[in-house]
Amino acid sequence: PALPRCTVGCRSWSCEGSHKRFVPMLCPQAMLGSCAPEGFPTFNTKPGFVSSLASAGVNVFGMASRKETRVVAVPEATDLNGPPLAKDVQGLLGRQVWVGWPHHRRAVVARLSDEGGTVVPPRGGGPPQELPHSPTERLQFRKEWEYHRTLALLRQGLDLGPRCGVLVYVRWLLGAR
Repeated sequence: PALPRCTVGCRSWSCEGSHKRFVPMLCPQAMLGSCAPEGFPTFNTKPGFVSSLASAGVNVFGMASRKETRVVAVPEATDLNGPPLAKDVQGLLGRQVWVGWPHHRRAVVARLSDEGGTVVPPRGGGPPQELPHSPTERLQFRKEWEYHRTLALLRQGLDLGPRCGVLVYVRWLLGAR
């Protein structure tokens, strides 16, 4: 049906000759690889990460992919004693870290948790406190780990592997540059 008070105009445009001047190159001061700004990693600057094509149902533009999608496998700890424990990485407490994939944000590590317990920063100085988990909390840790593992695979295409040592809880640094 006709639309009242609607006028349509058609104008042709040609880009003849302009495509000959286009030279694909980076901007003069672009930095890549190990020279890139902090928070923009590449596979060359983060060794050990492997990517492969997999049918994982990764969320692409709001829908689960039906075909194979590039999935990044996070390397597992190669320590013979198994995955790291929260007390092994307690030096992270209170430190600023980059969090998120593929767009990183700055955060401060607030606490660390593993299947055996949680490590929290000290109150008023001293060493970090280790709070052991009850059997119910151990089961809750496994459920939470599986939730985060599935979320990372479906939303970001990150395969965290079959086992986990530590969950890291952070506080976002708002307004930080």
